[in-house]
Amino acid sequence: MTIVEFLNARWDDAEFREPSPTDVMADIAAKRRVMAWYVDSKEWGEQGHHDEYASDASGLKTALVLLASAYAEHPDFNPEWKP
Repeated sequence: MTIVEFLNARWDDAEFREPSPTDVMADIAAKRRVMAWYVDSKEWGEQGHHDEYASDASGLKTALVLLASAYAEHPDFNPEWKP
């Protein structure tokens, strides 16, 4: 099983049951780790470190834009963040 298959299976499971508070907190923690990776990669890239950090930051920004799109109806959502 690939990571994509694994995640799709977990998300399919979630469609049919109410998430527990533990599930919700784990989901938020994972999203915060993705965001932290973006911030770190962006900072390293801006400091002139390897191009791979700039590449990571670009891909991670796309991931954050996609995650933020779930909140597109929120009044603080910036329309520039739409994918």
